[in-house]
Amino acid sequence: MKNNMRIQLVPNLKLEQKQKYNSTQEKYLKILSSSYEELHQYILDKASTNPLIEYNSSLDPDLLLEFDDYSKPQLRDVLFEQLHLSNEKYDEDVCDYLISCLDSNGYFKYSKDEVIKESLWGLDSLKYHLKLLRKLEPYGLFSFSLKECLSIQCLMSEKAESETGLILCDYLEELATQHYHAIIEKTELTQEEIDEGFDFIKTLNPKPAANYAQESTFLIPECKVSVEGENLQVELLKFDLSITVIDDDSLKKQRKEAETLLSALQKRNMTLLQIMNEICHVQKDFFIHHGELKHLTLEMVAEKCGLAISTISRAITHKSFEFNNQYYSIKEMFIHSGTFIKNDKAIKKEITQIIEKENKLKPYSDEKIRKLLEEKDIYISRRTVTKYREECFIYNSRQRKIEKILWEEK
Repeated sequence: MKNNMRIQLVPNLKLEQKQKYNSTQEKYLKILSSSYEELHQYILDKASTNPLIEYNSSLDPDLLLEFDDYSKPQLRDVLFEQLHLSNEKYDEDVCDYLISCLDSNGYFKYSKDEVIKESLWGLDSLKYHLKLLRKLEPYGLFSFSLKECLSIQCLMSEKAESETGLILCDYLEELATQHYHAIIEKTELTQEEIDEGFDFIKTLNPKPAANYAQESTFLIPECKVSVEGENLQVELLKFDLSITVIDDDSLKKQRKEAETLLSALQKRNMTLLQIMNEICHVQKDFFIHHGELKHLTLEMVAEKCGLAISTISRAITHKSFEFNNQYYSIKEMFIHSGTFIKNDKAIKKEITQIIEKENKLKPYSDEKIRKLLEEKDIYISRRTVTKYREECFIYNSRQRKIEKILWEEK
């Protein structure tokens, strides 16, 4: 009997250790990904429920940088307000993750595989929450393509024409090129039905999140970079943040939670310092001599710091630093491919200006844009042009023709 009991206890012990590790790692990743403002609120919440955590901190108003879009409602607030009023069950962390994956127009910034891979939650949970979020206004959010965005709006509409509009979402190119006979042949719709459905599609919003603010109203720097002669000094800014763990053996669970929180905060600070020190090493000319940014990727920093690329990505998201009384996004220090003389933000601006000046009847291909950038001494691959163009939510040359026909006013 004793031998049988011993055999049963071993796997149970291993399972408990694995669950504890995953829980600790998940907390660390959450803290690492959080901006200072989010972290401030997170610690306040923990301190309110754990008597062993003492937290004395306030946001210094001198450190707050107000964004230009302060008057816009926060997309996250609008969505969670609807969730709170619904009777559906949901996990706030999963919803927050999916919202963080959206671009400024409400589309996913990443592919489906990337959204799943970077998630801490299972596929079933992601599918459930995605279905739930897509039912919220403004309709069309959380889409991977224009077709999907318009289809969601058709499904959520109560207008009779929406049924025809949903069918026509599969034939956007035919609509744009006025190949109505092909649509009639494939769908058996009449010309009158196609006209009604097309008119309905024109009323839909291809950029459902454009009128909402997605970033925090205020930006708070994580650290400060200063020049001392020919050297750079990086220091984490102190916001009067302190956590005191009271030694009390009668509250072991709360004590463990407080220790885990302290450890995660220390690890977060060390990770940020590692990353910023490497950035300063590579971009030294930018800080000291106001030179151009040099080639720097997440992969390069990850290798130097001995960290995973995903860890670097989480650590720099929504974070900034102070230099010469100005705030910079940490992401601006990265140049992702090619040999650049400008950062990605400047290159996106160049691409946008090129497209704005193009002949609308003969839009430039991405290869043509690449060649035009070379004339400005900006050398990037065609694939990178495509990536930056899509991040600016600009369609390809064929789609720009379609967009002109679809959305032009009568």
